[in-house]
Amino acid sequence: MNNDQFFWYMVSQWAVAAGTIVLAIVALWGHIIRARWFGPKLCLALKNPKGEVSMFSDGVVSRYYHLRVWNKRRASPARNVRVAIKALYRPSADGTMSQTPLSGPLQLAWQFQGSNPQFQTIGAESTCDLGFLRRGEPFNLSTLFRHISFDPTVQPRQKAIVVLMALSDEGESNELKLEIAWDGVWSEDSDEIIKHMVVKQLNAGTGR
Repeated sequence: MNNDQFFWYMVSQWAVAAGTIVLAIVALWGHIIRARWFGPKLCLALKNPKGEVSMFSDGVVSRYYHLRVWNKRRASPARNVRVAIKALYRPSADGTMSQTPLSGPLQLAWQFQGSNPQFQTIGAESTCDLGFLRRGEPFNLSTLFRHISFDPTVQPRQKAIVVLMALSDEGESNELKLEIAWDGVWSEDSDEIIKHMVVKQLNAGTGR
């Protein structure tokens, strides 16, 4: 074997070795690579800080607050998506915000939950219920199930901080932190109610 033949022999051996290593990496971590570079990218944000006027079946006027859930990579749908409360903070006696113990993430209801599946496939944008304020009643977080140990209300002249995230089989969205505060004054006027019922985002937005 002359020098040229030896050189190309070694090149072929290195190519085979490199190909074997690449195949091993793809076999072991291919799903992680696909999820990172080509998988869905969920985003979560407050839809409208003023909420939307609505009416319950019993005739009580209310105001609903919603969350936007969308996927920046619509060609790669996110499956079994749900929006969950990851943490909740309420004021302690000294006024500092203290974390309320949760048994685990609490799922919120989708808008029109009765006609929507519990777990959604998100390509295009979808809407989730954050909570609602019925006239004459406290604000209620729209948890899908009511847990005995969990108080979903924010009473007049109180506030709460709620940490939310959209979860899917492929991954999770940005963390959304909202402050909810109400001074007890009700109004059906959207420009007026925002002075009394405050729902605001505390962390940076995700952008479109």
